Amino acid sequence: MNDKTKRRLKLDDLLAVEYPASPALSRDGKKGAFVRWQADLNTGKMAPEIWKLNLDSMEAGLLFSDSCGRMLPRFSPDGETLYYLSDRESSPRVYQLWMLRQGTETRLTSLRHGISWFSLSEDGEKIAFEAPFWLEEGKDSAFTSLTGKEREKWEAARARKPIEITEVMYKFDETYGIPDGSISQLGYLTLSTGEVRLLTWEEPQHHFPTFSPDGERIACWRFPHDGWKKKRGDLTVYTLDGAFKTLTDGSAALTDNPPVWMDNEALLFGAYLINGEEFSPTFYKANVAGGEPEVCLPADADCYGPGALCIGHTAYGYPGELNQRGQGEVLFQAADKGSLGVYSLSDDGKVTALTAKGICIQGFAAAGQKLLLVKGTPSHIADLFLLDRETGAETQLTHLNRWMDEIQMPELTEMEVPSADGKVQIHGWVLKPAGYTEGEKYPAVLDIHGGPECFYPFDWWFELYYLSARGMAVVWCDPRGSVSYGKEYEAGAWDGTAYNDLMTFLDAAIQKGFIDENRLGVTGGSYGGYMTNYVIGHTHRFAAAVSQRNLCNRATSYGTGDMGSILEDPFKGCYQSLMGRMRGRSTTIKTIDFITTPLLILHATNDYRCSFEQGEQMFIAMKDRRSDVPVRFAAFPGENHGLTREGNVYAQTGHLREMADWFTQYLKAEEEE
Repeated sequence: MNDKTKRRLKLDDLLAVEYPASPALSRDGKKGAFVRWQADLNTGKMAPEIWKLNLDSMEAGLLFSDSCGRMLPRFSPDGETLYYLSDRESSPRVYQLWMLRQGTETRLTSLRHGISWFSLSEDGEKIAFEAPFWLEEGKDSAFTSLTGKEREKWEAARARKPIEITEVMYKFDETYGIPDGSISQLGYLTLSTGEVRLLTWEEPQHHFPTFSPDGERIACWRFPHDGWKKKRGDLTVYTLDGAFKTLTDGSAALTDNPPVWMDNEALLFGAYLINGEEFSPTFYKANVAGGEPEVCLPADADCYGPGALCIGHTAYGYPGELNQRGQGEVLFQAADKGSLGVYSLSDDGKVTALTAKGICIQGFAAAGQKLLLVKGTPSHIADLFLLDRETGAETQLTHLNRWMDEIQMPELTEMEVPSADGKVQIHGWVLKPAGYTEGEKYPAVLDIHGGPECFYPFDWWFELYYLSARGMAVVWCDPRGSVSYGKEYEAGAWDGTAYNDLMTFLDAAIQKGFIDENRLGVTGGSYGGYMTNYVIGHTHRFAAAVSQRNLCNRATSYGTGDMGSILEDPFKGCYQSLMGRMRGRSTTIKTIDFITTPLLILHATNDYRCSFEQGEQMFIAMKDRRSDVPVRFAAFPGENHGLTREGNVYAQTGHLREMADWFTQYLKAEEEE
């Protein structure tokens, strides 16, 4: 319940948020570690620190007292050594591999541009890694790191060179536009000798290398394709002499996590099962000997995954391996009706949920019957928990973000509402305004998630609670087109079905009696920005709108970013598909003459998912065609599509301030106390 003796959430609280990520667990289950990310208030960038966990005493604490960035902790098989990446003694943000044993730090690599990811062999004798290189520098330069001044000189020289463009897919949101020319290569370190060997020196990118149980092979994702398949990776196995074999060919693999070795001859990996317009992630088994990969996740498994995509929660940092091999099973992250949890797939094909419903597991590590969980809930930002699978006992190990104890927590109500066509139940939430008084009516904001192949999790999201702190109710739900509710639910994102679901759910929220129908706002980002435009282009019921990461014309998004390869089927031809949008209902700028709702457009200049020109088009069209309607365009220099999740914290606060102030002005809400 809302405790009015406590203070309301403030915008500056966003600067104090601590984000846990990358959990690690020793094999005996007695030691743990994780990365705490927090903003560096001098730069606004997020800085990583490793925390240690004593699982006998259930105590947690900072592992190092200095300000060096450290991340990606891994335990040796005996649990006595911790390996990690650190920028100590290196240029900022250029990470080398280090180890900590008996209180002594030792640097293990000095690669020219650092290491971006690594994993240990099962016997702890070798470490596989990926590292970025510029091939034109030559392989002989790979093993000498640059000093700070040398790196500044190197970066200045590189900035003066043009980037040659030869590919149809030549810019990506993750690289803030045109990639810098680096190619992530595969290598390994032999710990007994200290020898570092590069297995590759070639054009394709390589990601997430992992050793076979016997340490004789390394599996990874390799990206050799051109054209619209540029971002599609192939499961590839290397021997330690550099020979390789590709096990897939341009499949829709989930390449944001490493494959899992079942034994020395078979691997498990996540991929989308594509059948016409239908697709959903599942597990495949591939054999090193060859042959077609086989689906091995039961079709009737009561979960959506592996690697289910949730959106709209306070989280940051690499979550850790979301698919992990256990004894006679594979543990994986998946979702069910908004709950994101850990599941077990046994070797005989049985799927079992290991965590409760109504929570959001952002990352996990496993050892025997113990699970180390990064768990968020609708009432609190994520913390570390230890779950004993045998007894079901769960112990909270950290209490990050203690400042939340001072904050009023408005009443949150979960709802399921029948759709207008009676075919489904629409799931979502209604958050009362902070300081709510029985009998009064308040403005409300409908928040729409991106994707659309995403869902809102059972988790805490700063943005929603801050709008509540400004005296507004907040309504959010998963309309059709969202995932984790079954196959039939996934259709309807672009044809008006989702719009009807959103209005139906909002109407049900209004029936609660505390929402003023004359003071309604609507917002969303990416697909949610598209739907915000769609909503105000089809109804006049909203008094204000904020379109974030605006998408208004899917036809002109062709060639201006990476959306073509994401939203369209490259095998059918992106040009024909995207141009066809002009004749359909997916170009929301066509309804510009209908719009009377005051509109704020928020966009990052380096967004290459919903390209910046999308925000420009919507703004110019409003100025040109609807000069009588208030419109404001706020651009955030240097940020990309992930601005509100992983951008500079000062840009994040500026973005949220723009939104809250706009709604405050037009919905007659409250200024920050």
